[in-house]
Amino acid sequence: MPVLQFVSTIHKRVQDLLDHESSSAFQEISPQYFNSLKSEDEEELLQSLALSLPDSYEDRLVFLFTRLAQLFEVGVFIENSKANDESVAYVQAYFAFGQVKACADKNKIKKLRIPHTSPHEVLTIKAFPLLKKLALEKLDPEKRLTALVFQPCAEVSFILFSRKADLWLKPFAQKVLERINEGLVSE
Repeated sequence: MPVLQFVSTIHKRVQDLLDHESSSAFQEISPQYFNSLKSEDEEELLQSLALSLPDSYEDRLVFLFTRLAQLFEVGVFIENSKANDESVAYVQAYFAFGQVKACADKNKIKKLRIPHTSPHEVLTIKAFPLLKKLALEKLDPEKRLTALVFQPCAEVSFILFSRKADLWLKPFAQKVLERINEGLVSE
């Protein structure tokens, strides 16, 4: 499938999924939820991340992203593309404290340059400058979030933000990466 067609298919699927979900499906989660999440609950959420996903690869990406809203404070779904031999990233959807939203208007989508990673690695980057560029800095007034870049395929990146301390964040991020990759493997 050509990249442009893949990108437009992802955008449509994100829109369709989030337009059809009832508002009760994505209840806002308070920031305290993430502080009180027990390791057993977190492990259960991780185990269920890749279960019962749709057959379509594009739909799997969208479903995985929405499920990550239970594990991370903030997340951004990005489509990567090339324009005039320059890499450009477009925000298609985001979540904040459990509330998932699609970016409906193509004219309002922010352009970003994010580093490329392989599907088998997680990149840690400074969160606040990225949140500021996305006009989401109010979600981290204390500047305590860490940003993780997951790139499950060349066309899509998930940037996920967490308050976990580095000691716990690295092994957690590796488990999330494994579950994402497991969910994207064809059955």
